[in-house]
Amino acid sequence: MKVIVNEEEVIIFQRAHLKDVIRKYSLKDYKEIVRGNKYVVDMYGNQVMLSGAVSEGESFTIIDKADEK
Repeated sequence: MKVIVNEEEVIIFQRAHLKDVIRKYSLKDYKEIVRGNKYVVDMYGNQVMLSGAVSEGESFTIIDKADEK
């Protein structure tokens, strides 16, 4: 299935969780999210957890907390 992260298409297996998508997109970003330096929002601007399931066509954006200040 196709999921969008930071406007880039990621092809991932069915029933994947967001952590799987983010790791495939960027292991560096995944580690920064786990450390609490970044977080992920969905297409509506809601912060989402890495353990959540994803569906075909969903879109996510990784936000760097350092950029918010």
